[in-house]
Amino acid sequence: MRTTLISALFLSALSAPAIAQDAGREAPAYYLDGLFALAAAENVARFCPTLSINLEATSALTTDLLAQLTEEGIAPEDIPKLAGVAEGFDARQAEFMGRHALQGADIETVCAAGRLEIAEATPVGALMRPVPLEN
Repeated sequence: MRTTLISALFLSALSAPAIAQDAGREAPAYYLDGLFALAAAENVARFCPTLSINLEATSALTTDLLAQLTEEGIAPEDIPKLAGVAEGFDARQAEFMGRHALQGADIETVCAAGRLEIAEATPVGALMRPVPLEN
């Protein structure tokens, strides 16, 4: 269920640019921030064997995002109609990639970026956790 909800939010955002031209309503910054944090944490954890997704945190963020959108009158089926999603996501991704020098990075650099995000308690870091080492 959690993965489905996160995937639905992410897929909704990816489909938004094709539809959003007629909508005119800008995607709220908190939505773009949350959406990016979810995607970045998932990608870092996928490539770093010493980090994983914090499912409880991702579930809570997804629930909070949907609640905030609903409070603003944006129904789940309206999420793909939000404008500015691709541009907002791309800007956040470029900033993140540049801050951590991730273009063409090796696994250790990706892991170091994830560990730094966790240590600094950033929105991305809050969605990941270290994988316990086996003895």
